[in-house]
Amino acid sequence: MEKRENIGENKAMMNVDLMKKVVDDFDDGKDVVGTRLIKRWKHDDGSLKLWCSSSNFIYVFRENDKRKILRVTPDAERTIELLLAEKDFTDHLRKKGIPIPKPIPSNNQNKIETLDTDFGTFHGVVFDFIEGDCIDDHNDFDDERFVEWGRILARIHKAALSFKPQSNRRRKTWEEDINMAIGWLPQEEKEYREKLQSIKEWIKTIPQDEFYGLLHYDVEPDNIIWTEKSYYIIDFDDAAYYPFVADLAFALEEIREEEPDVEGEMLYKFIKGYTSVKSLPKDWEKQLEQFYTLMDIYKYARVIHAYENTDPKTDREWTQKMRERHQKRMKETKKKLLIKWNN
Repeated sequence: MEKRENIGENKAMMNVDLMKKVVDDFDDGKDVVGTRLIKRWKHDDGSLKLWCSSSNFIYVFRENDKRKILRVTPDAERTIELLLAEKDFTDHLRKKGIPIPKPIPSNNQNKIETLDTDFGTFHGVVFDFIEGDCIDDHNDFDDERFVEWGRILARIHKAALSFKPQSNRRRKTWEEDINMAIGWLPQEEKEYREKLQSIKEWIKTIPQDEFYGLLHYDVEPDNIIWTEKSYYIIDFDDAAYYPFVADLAFALEEIREEEPDVEGEMLYKFIKGYTSVKSLPKDWEKQLEQFYTLMDIYKYARVIHAYENTDPKTDREWTQKMRERHQKRMKETKKKLLIKWNN
């Protein structure tokens, strides 16, 4: 079993008890989820490894000694309709020239396979493993990579403007995200709930024009794979309808930890790349700050939801460390937001 360091690091982490059941089941050599799903695709026997877990379970396996990815999504997190809507969107972007790995059909020629287990229902999708550099820390970007990062996001947004979803399947919206977050927050988190309500009313005033559409939601550095001649964008499973500036905030959120001068220089390069492809609204800087706040509160609420009704007494070592890491981060987020709102 490979050592896993990146468990529970996504913006939309799943229920921790479910994560624990599937990960422990794999580590104990049982694995009722990945092992059963992978049988529906061609694969080399004994090659399946569980790589990481957060909003999905990501497995790596081999077929004819070539690496592939099996992404397994709990139905409780995303229904088959949401996954089909994701496929529609990525198919459209691919036609517009955005490099995105294609799903590989199963032995039954299905792009998505569904499995019912005692743990619940799961959906599996297989992709080629893209060989390239995944630079997961923005501090390792050179100047051109920052500029290209901005161009990448702008290309996605520009292509998204012509996307027409099928009437029977659609992705979620910013309003659904905010309503869910409000529902996840305890009643005593009054300040957070009121701030989310305020942000919701503010977003309603933003026109749904050329600066609004279906966006990626998570174009952070670790979702860009740089190849020798180009790049690939991965992880469109959180795609949602928002003002496009939100996607900038979701991508750039970690650069706020830098010193002001460094952050400003990084942002300048990114915006230079973005605006070389697509314009931004005049008030993009104000929007950026609001969407930073929305993401902070949403992630805070999502972690509360992920640990809802979980018992720390049943934690294994890895879940205990993950719980402690999330508790520390939540305290830091609350402190940061309270300082910001009181100044």
